Amino acid sequence: MSSHSNQERVSGEGVRPRVQQSVNTHFDAAASYWDEVYQGQDLQGIIYQQRQAAVLDYVDAAQLAPGAQVLEIGCGAGHLTVELARRGLHVDAIDASPGMVELAARQAREAGLDQHVSVSEADVHALPFATAHFDAVVAVGVIPWLHSPDAAVAEMARVLSPGGSLILTADNGARLLSFTDPRGILALTPLASAR
Repeated sequence: MSSHSNQERVSGEGVRPRVQQSVNTHFDAAASYWDEVYQGQDLQGIIYQQRQAAVLDYVDAAQLAPGAQVLEIGCGAGHLTVELARRGLHVDAIDASPGMVELAARQAREAGLDQHVSVSEADVHALPFATAHFDAVVAVGVIPWLHSPDAAVAEMARVLSPGGSLILTADNGARLLSFTDPRGILALTPLASAR
């Protein structure tokens, strides 16, 4: 056991802060939401769909060769995974949430692309891949959920081949949804009444 109260030893994975385990539990419980949001026509769904389209534009601009090796970190429900595979890329999709891994694998299988996709549970802070292995590394909306973003980005850089493409996104706390979602507006109410 670590001497720090916020960490515990996890078999085969070294030391992982409890907060990361809470994040993984959250995403396991919300797996169906993340599947549905990429198909929904509400504001949240449209925002996430447009973010995915922008990421795919960056992938297309990288002009990766057919069969290029791509690592998708935080694959979630697998919608981006499938789109990357449809481009003829070989995708290693990882997530720390077992529920998300299962969902992404099913998406690839149902799309008939499982020959081009490998989905597994892994920790971005200690990637189980060789140095300089990938032509591109993609992490969409992952950074804010990590307990050690600097270590995770260092791992992404380690597995990226020289001249490869690293595509990262992160949510913005001041995004439109924060001001249109009733739950977000309620959070601002005490600030407004304090003036």
